[in-house]
Amino acid sequence: MPDPTLFAAAAQGELRTKEQIETQVLRMLNDQKARDAIIHFHNQWLGTKNMNHISPARRAYGPTYYNISAEPALDTSDDFVWPTILLDVRKSMELETNLFVERTIFDGAGTFTALLTDNHGYLSDATAPLYGNGVTELGGGSVSYSDENGISLTLRPVEFPAEQRAGVLTLPSVLALHAHPVHPAPVLRGKFIFNQLGCQPLGSPPPGAEEQAPPDSLDAQTTNRERTEAVTGSGSCAACHDVINPPGFAFENFDSMGGWRTLDNELPIDASGSFRLSGGEEFVFNNAIELAHQLANSTQVRDCYSLHWAQYATGSTLNTSHPSVTDIQAQFQQDDNIQNLLLSIATSDIFRYRRGE
Repeated sequence: MPDPTLFAAAAQGELRTKEQIETQVLRMLNDQKARDAIIHFHNQWLGTKNMNHISPARRAYGPTYYNISAEPALDTSDDFVWPTILLDVRKSMELETNLFVERTIFDGAGTFTALLTDNHGYLSDATAPLYGNGVTELGGGSVSYSDENGISLTLRPVEFPAEQRAGVLTLPSVLALHAHPVHPAPVLRGKFIFNQLGCQPLGSPPPGAEEQAPPDSLDAQTTNRERTEAVTGSGSCAACHDVINPPGFAFENFDSMGGWRTLDNELPIDASGSFRLSGGEEFVFNNAIELAHQLANSTQVRDCYSLHWAQYATGSTLNTSHPSVTDIQAQFQQDDNIQNLLLSIATSDIFRYRRGE
């Protein structure tokens, strides 16, 4: 709800001009409510509001990351060990995402480029195993969290190796949401890039497509990429998957929990590829880091992000040819600053007016 200052400005007729609205927006962006709203938007955009849905398999990740047996003991004494670990992991992933978004936009560079490429972040004891070696703890600025469910976490600020992490796309939360319990899902990750970053919906798979997916088991003999290519690279599947798969393959250095890896099934990982968005931009990359930097500079991706924000702010599905939308997008292309993007939306005609009868 508006605060007393905003109600007073409305009552006194001080929300009539762009300049008056700009004054209020700049004031409101300094309020904690603005931080909460921006986190909420990114939870929807990235899908991280669904963190409780991730279900990595104990048999695949329990021994590797948390030093527990692959299977529960026959006497059921440790049946709840893995679910308890995952409670902390899910909550830590959620908090790490929220902190990264908030600190990048309000306390860091504040740009879309930084959102997609910055290699600073947070981790807790629950997620530290996922990040591997080379992480530098920065000291100070830790954030403590506890809740009524018994979860207690301390999030520590860190710097990740620049060759391993770049912005929101390489956060474990985002990666784990687009994965199967045992193996990562390049098809789901590729679809996410097209849908959420390119505003290029790909539709639903044809009936029976899921049955043709590679088995999500530990006894695979080849890499995840090779198995995916084997079932999607020919016949009627190829036409769509030649488009969908490449951006997903860029993230093969990350397992189903978003953990960093250099080998898959003891074989070298190939994370290279190329694809083209509907607007004609082509991306050629060797890994997710290169792709993230290219996406950050993409005209279509920036336009898509600003469109998501405009629709979120107005609660409406907007025509991309509307002059206000194109003006907002043009400003963001030049400026790259996310708070300024919100300012341009709030002072635009699509936010200030609605069509009469």
